[in-house]
Amino acid sequence: MSYQFFHVRDNSSSNPLGLLSFLHERSRGNANWGIFPGLFGLGTNEAYWMFYGDDPGNHFGQSDHIEVLDHVVLQGTVRPIEYEERSKQGVYVFRWFEVAPEKIDQVVALSDEAWKTFEGGFDTEVQGLFTVEPTLGRYRMVLVTWYQNLTVWQESREPDKKARQLFVQRQGLLDSARPIATRLWVGS
Repeated sequence: MSYQFFHVRDNSSSNPLGLLSFLHERSRGNANWGIFPGLFGLGTNEAYWMFYGDDPGNHFGQSDHIEVLDHVVLQGTVRPIEYEERSKQGVYVFRWFEVAPEKIDQVVALSDEAWKTFEGGFDTEVQGLFTVEPTLGRYRMVLVTWYQNLTVWQESREPDKKARQLFVQRQGLLDSARPIATRLWVGS
């Protein structure tokens, strides 16, 4: 099953509530994975929206002020293991990777192995590791990890020795990595 990922911006206001309400309204009737406004790395008038399914359709209708900055189709790897809307409050970090195609399987295997001890050491849970269709011979991947709060995220920078070694190996395979911290928005 594929996932639709949108990075959107409200060009009419820096207040995130209008954009979040707009996305919440558009998410009705979709197999929503989540709406994620930024904590660090996104503008106050930006958010991520993900749902699962194959057809993005015309979810934004006619809006002069909502701009789609990025729309990609994501394919899950070893996670997610279930198709359901995210529900845990906390911090969701989207870590975007750029990687050569021949290294993707190694990145996935190292990640999967590292999570076995990483998740047990902190109040955290890997939500998904996704691939994006290639652009100019490079692949993008995104790893979405839930942390109870930013303190847990900070503590997780020092995982156990085995996970740390595997993460260092994974980092060596990547061309770049860019984390974006968000939170889950549940609407009103």
